[in-house]
Amino acid sequence: PQVQAGWEVVHAHPGRVLAGASAHADLVVLGRHAAGGPHALGVGSVTHAVLSHAHGPVATVPGD
Repeated sequence: PQVQAGWEVVHAHPGRVLAGASAHADLVVLGRHAAGGPHALGVGSVTHAVLSHAHGPVATVPGD
């Protein structure tokens, strides 16, 4: 399968931008903090915002 990727610089809250962009994506993949970080599940504010407001599937992958 082919995977299309791109980039864009946007000056706005990253969670809002990624959640909005999720409407045009088959899947949004986000990194998360390693276990034992400041949040119980290792989910930061951006990932939390995307998970809460995404218009499609979101996958999180662990950091180092």
